Amino acid sequence: MAYFPSTFHYTINDIGIRVYDDKHVQVTYINLRTLSKLISSLRTQAQIDLGDAINNVGVHAVKDQTLQILGMFASKIFEGISAFWPGGTPAAYISMIIGKIASGIITKLIEQSQPGDEIQTKANEIREGMLAIFDATKKKIDQMVVDPEGHWNEVFNCQDYSDLGIKGEITMAGVADCLDFFPDEETPDYDDFQLYLSQRCKSIVVSKLLPVKWHIQKYPIYWCKDYYTRNDGQRHFDFEYSQYNPHTDDDFWAQKFVGFEERVFPPYFIAGTDGNGKTSEELLTFIKEVACKDMTQYSSFWGYLEFREEQSGDRHYIGNNIHCVALVDGSGDKAPITLSDWLFKDDCYNQKIKNYSVATREEVYTKWGL
Repeated sequence: MAYFPSTFHYTINDIGIRVYDDKHVQVTYINLRTLSKLISSLRTQAQIDLGDAINNVGVHAVKDQTLQILGMFASKIFEGISAFWPGGTPAAYISMIIGKIASGIITKLIEQSQPGDEIQTKANEIREGMLAIFDATKKKIDQMVVDPEGHWNEVFNCQDYSDLGIKGEITMAGVADCLDFFPDEETPDYDDFQLYLSQRCKSIVVSKLLPVKWHIQKYPIYWCKDYYTRNDGQRHFDFEYSQYNPHTDDDFWAQKFVGFEERVFPPYFIAGTDGNGKTSEELLTFIKEVACKDMTQYSSFWGYLEFREEQSGDRHYIGNNIHCVALVDGSGDKAPITLSDWLFKDDCYNQKIKNYSVATREEVYTKWGL
């Protein structure tokens, strides 16, 4: 049974803050005030970040954009409140509740929106549409802060678009079941939390904008054989045999490759092998070094290894497929260095070099549906 207070009576202290007689109402009041301030702060940063996104990506709306799609984006952003603080802590529990009610409020606002209202009229442009949703969400929360009794049992339904395990109905009464305070500006890691949430906002929106104009150019996959094991027919292949070793006995042994010459990535390089069984890793490093020499063409380059094994006759080959990709637009033009610098947190060696960019190359190429 959700908590319902016997009174909503309050006094006002010397700095204008309400002090409720009921401690559950008081904690809920403070927590929703904190959420309102958080949304205001996030909106200010989003106005800058989403403008940058439109300018750098070169599009102002996602494919088939609707208010419902924008609402889903906004809900996912605020559901992320639930995922910042370590599980099992008081901050984690109240943050889960706050993230759930924020997402549920957005869902209800979208469902109740009417043609011609503020969020409907701005739904065609992603920045203005998202900002309008932030404004409407803050306004609703402020109404709940001012009149908790009138909204105490109002039901909001969190869709949990982020798969965080928070799907379901929630009310202010449900929030009041928890007497922990939602972390505010005085919390030591609050600045990190704000950065996390603004980065989440930017990442969610850019991940949907980018595929409108940009897609992946895949270079031919190169099957790099690092080494093979050999059997003379007297015993079975050992499929757990995973590294180079010298001769182990007379009838089961590993043999390294002495080298190869292959056109892989212009300008062409020749890669040789040694006895460490890591030829494919070394070759990929060479390719990355080549790409880094021409940042005009390959600023968006990324390469990765995919384990592969193959049997031919009495040889069991061990190695990797080498995948190489870059961002190109519909005309085949590669992403400019300005876009890559703004978009990627890491370089092509997977070394993180920019904290305030949008995402890693692995995230962009494997999780954004390009």
